[in-house]
Amino acid sequence: MRTDTQWTTLIDLLERERQLYGDLKRLIEREAEALMRPDLPLFTHLLAEKQALVEQVQQLESERAGQIEDLAASRPHRVAKMRLKELIPLAPPVFAARLERCRRELVALMRALESRNQLHKKMLDHSREWAGNALNLLGNQLYVQPTYQANGNLSGAGRGGFVLSGVA
Repeated sequence: MRTDTQWTTLIDLLERERQLYGDLKRLIEREAEALMRPDLPLFTHLLAEKQALVEQVQQLESERAGQIEDLAASRPHRVAKMRLKELIPLAPPVFAARLERCRRELVALMRALESRNQLHKKMLDHSREWAGNALNLLGNQLYVQPTYQANGNLSGAGRGGFVLSGVA
């Protein structure tokens, strides 16, 4: 039966995708450790690994979308751009349970990855802000800023009174 093969192929794609997302989650956990140390060479290496995994995930997602479209096309009352969640009730019972389990596991992994990525973004933003503040402090220590009177003239004796800026 052609349809059984299509359902089996979809399940295989979902299971491979779930494995890749699991690998991506483990890699992102290692990335967090590299960010906390901070270990820039390790972080850079992990980013390259992450890019390769993301490309594999995108390929599988594309294959999955094509498989879902093929299965949806074979159904009466075809819906344009059917999602996996909408397709599962149409699956034979022998496949529906496995499809739903895979779908739920994928959703959980994706949520965990999104949460971890948001945390990493905050960590990186904080690091950039901290580094920017440190550079401003170091850079402004030697910068002299003129002080002015209310009428716009330079204050102090002679042509100007300068003060060191203590901006932090």
